[in-house]
Amino acid sequence: MATEHRVGSEVKPAFSRLFKTADGEIVLSYLRRRFYDNKIDNENIARQVGQRDVVRAIMNLSGDDNGK
Repeated sequence: MATEHRVGSEVKPAFSRLFKTADGEIVLSYLRRRFYDNKIDNENIARQVGQRDVVRAIMNLSGDDNGK
């Protein structure tokens, strides 16, 4: 419960502020292209799904609508 409260009250606004800067948008765009938009192959599926999940979480926390 405390973790959920912290995400809502501190972490989510921090992600939003960070990734709304010009540099943050560049970094998020890079992460999306590198780890989120790539096709997943069978050779490294677990690693690739994990990477995609992390980028999706960052996108959701930063308020990026593409992370839904």
